[in-house]
Amino acid sequence: MLCIGKEELTINISEVDTLINDIVSWIEKRGFQPIVSRGLFFPLYNYLFTPSAGHHFIDPIIKTNNPQKLQTFSVLEMCIRELDFERIGITKKHLSLFEMFDFGYAGHDLEIPIKDGVDIFYSLLIDFLKLKKENFIITVFGGGNLEGQQIKPEHEFYNLWCKYFSKSQVFLLPGRTNFFYTRTTGCPGGPGVEIYYGNGKNRFIEIASQVNYKYLFEGTLKYKINHALAHGIGLERLLMVLENVPSIYDISLFSTIKRNLIEMLNLSSVYMLFEDTIDQIIDLTRCVVFIIAEGQTCDKSSRGKLLKKFIKKIATKINYFGITDLEYIFENLVRIVIESMSARFTDLKKKERDILQSIKEVIINESRSEIKID
Repeated sequence: MLCIGKEELTINISEVDTLINDIVSWIEKRGFQPIVSRGLFFPLYNYLFTPSAGHHFIDPIIKTNNPQKLQTFSVLEMCIRELDFERIGITKKHLSLFEMFDFGYAGHDLEIPIKDGVDIFYSLLIDFLKLKKENFIITVFGGGNLEGQQIKPEHEFYNLWCKYFSKSQVFLLPGRTNFFYTRTTGCPGGPGVEIYYGNGKNRFIEIASQVNYKYLFEGTLKYKINHALAHGIGLERLLMVLENVPSIYDISLFSTIKRNLIEMLNLSSVYMLFEDTIDQIIDLTRCVVFIIAEGQTCDKSSRGKLLKKFIKKIATKINYFGITDLEYIFENLVRIVIESMSARFTDLKKKERDILQSIKEVIINESRSEIKID
């Protein structure tokens, strides 16, 4: 069993799986009903991958104009956030592909139990995960002008979190900060809370968030009668603080992948000079594996073009180290990624041949002149 809350932890994959199951069980025992993940392809936004967990459940409720009965939900979902692509390898806390716990309430705005949400979220972070209270910083939406309208500060969130943390740890931040939305028609948005954690090896990093989705973007922000209160925790960032490592690519989920990739690239003695590139290869390969496993091909759709771009980027970065046998590197790298995730994602092994075939077609059909060296 994973020991939580210690300064130093050595965690293996089976312990991570146990932690995940324990968190899911803890949430569901508090009355949050499990919902089925819709995977990486989010039908409400055909040109996007799933950017955040739970939206296939909460978005239709928010869009409904008639008051809806209060419902609870809980899900652990794989997401791809395109906005983070350019940060990968540059910062030590960003991933393109990540897993996110999300649980909360959705329904008529008068029934949303914000206090209960804060109480339960606090209990999960402090009582169950045993994170150190003094290592937290909480930021809350402090009001601002968004899309031409003045939106008030979230004093209710602020006051509730100040019950648990000192006022030197909880801050109202005005402006766009802590207001969650994209300027995509039909997407929900709302004010919220960002929860940061720091320890000896990490600067403060955001590990969790709480959002009260009560607007819909339709050229402007329109207040809706149905809301959703969502509580999200990023699995990989949570492991980063539990394991007390300085980079998200040093967590136990990635250790085997990283060690083998360094050996395949013949960088064992000097890998620290090229960690940014190594991390980028790991991130992009995980994206490619999961995107193809869900049925996407390198077609002319926006997703297909992005998938093809990912494969070419990986090839470019491998070529940088003088490796010419791309098929060999891809074959072994894909196999290691699949093995590291196959206990929870059992279909990956079945899709290994399809994944490798799609990659092979790109690196064979594209002229070598197009696979440029950075």
